[in-house]
Amino acid sequence: MFAEIPNNGQEANDDSVVTEVFGQAPTESTKKFLREQFDKIKITNYEAEKPGTENDAIRFLKSKDNPEDRIVRILYPGSEYPVIIQIPEKAGLPADLAESIQTWEDIQHQVMMDETTLWVIANLAARYNRKQPVVLEGPPAVTKTFGTWVFACIIEQPYHRVSFSAGTRADDLFGSRTPDITQRVRNDIKRLLESVAVSTHINSRKNALKKLEERGEDTSEQYITLESQISLFETLKQMLDAEEIDEEQVLYAALMLQELPGMTQLVHETQFSWQDSRLTKILKYGGVLALDELNVADPEVVEALLAVLEVNTRRIPMPEARLEGTLTQHPNAFAVAAQNPPNVGGGRSELSRATQSRTEFVELPGVTESYVENVLRFFMSGIESDFLVNGKMMKGRKGVETEYHKYFKQAPSLELIIKTIAQVHISFDKMVNAGEIGRKSKRDGGSYVFDQRDVTAIVSAIACTIETSYVVDTPTGLDYAEIDWEDVIKRALEQVYLTGMLDFKDDSDRERAEAVIDGLPLWGRLRMAKAQEAKQQAAQTGEVDW
Repeated sequence: MFAEIPNNGQEANDDSVVTEVFGQAPTESTKKFLREQFDKIKITNYEAEKPGTENDAIRFLKSKDNPEDRIVRILYPGSEYPVIIQIPEKAGLPADLAESIQTWEDIQHQVMMDETTLWVIANLAARYNRKQPVVLEGPPAVTKTFGTWVFACIIEQPYHRVSFSAGTRADDLFGSRTPDITQRVRNDIKRLLESVAVSTHINSRKNALKKLEERGEDTSEQYITLESQISLFETLKQMLDAEEIDEEQVLYAALMLQELPGMTQLVHETQFSWQDSRLTKILKYGGVLALDELNVADPEVVEALLAVLEVNTRRIPMPEARLEGTLTQHPNAFAVAAQNPPNVGGGRSELSRATQSRTEFVELPGVTESYVENVLRFFMSGIESDFLVNGKMMKGRKGVETEYHKYFKQAPSLELIIKTIAQVHISFDKMVNAGEIGRKSKRDGGSYVFDQRDVTAIVSAIACTIETSYVVDTPTGLDYAEIDWEDVIKRALEQVYLTGMLDFKDDSDRERAEAVIDGLPLWGRLRMAKAQEAKQQAAQTGEVDW
């Protein structure tokens, strides 16, 4: 994603090298904090949870004396000391937050670890330990929000993303007063149980049926009706003590019982109560809060979040509708704002000085062709590229079963396919910026943005075409011999770039873009591979093409 790692004898943790490779060197205060933190925690008292190497960018350790005491060590580019985080306990979390937690084990197949992702994670980790809110700013899809989610999974904490827009209201951020259905239904049950009409009717019906039986009359059908009513009555009694209530079942029972003679109609008295939003729950119980595109929100909305962005804030003012006027913020609550620069896209503005003074900015540069290749290689072949951090080579994983890996296992000339798609991506980016294609108004307004989402969209489009057009009834589900790779790749490129994101000013403009795709040398290579495969099949079956 950044410049290649220099190989000129320079120390890898030299600030100039870190700045060139990762975009930003750690500050002296950060280095000091990491050193003090490392000295404080006796890391020798911990052992690795799983086999690995000292060069692993992320490593989980557990206490030799207490396995429940776990830490994660994250290498920090530019610092000889890593970040060490004590993984917080999950006790006391509400069920919905606890169930939403994902771990590093859960998401590894979705995450390509590289310089950028590690840089984002390490920066967030250092600030998490200091409880310092941070703003990640950079072009679209450079792992700002994604890296925040990965970090939350690494420390095994709840994660919630708030996506801001010009229409976001401050009152909606923290929660709202909503009808308390559970309480209303409980009141309905109580009213039914206390109804004299129900018990009177049941007792009178039992006496009447008993007299009919004494006369020798058949009362079986009438007893069935009565037993059904009694069963409903008992069901309502049980519901009153239940933690969760099936409202439809209660209303059905109420409807049946209302038909009893002398019973008054049921009157609903809806009650309202304050319901915390997911954002408020994160602040209250701990977790990672991603504030996405904060600089497009109304200034009043951002101002309402100032207390959330305060370092070590404990009391946060809440909307008047909330019963408690303030909220006690959990020490593990961590806010991360992610945004594009003000000049990318419309409707953005500089954050106020008050907001900037409460946060630390981390700037991320844009993508390069090598980064695009690495993303494609990871998703298509399950291979992570190696990269250097502080003089240590981080060995990328091999054979990762990503979501799309299975579709490309037998693709011909896969490395050429990867390099070609990356080349097309960067070429269109350059052509747009040079004014060769696209509308000037959209270019000046920041509407044309070539990022990682487009790259993954191409991989997804190829997989979708294969799934819909080439899946057959075989043990593997795919008949790779029948896949026309030129067709599926070309369709994906046209879908993402020509149809999806490029708005052409005229026909000649579109023709220039089509020429880029049609003129790729890849097509000739794929045709040769297809012809060669056909010859091999013919030789195996004994067929000869005269």
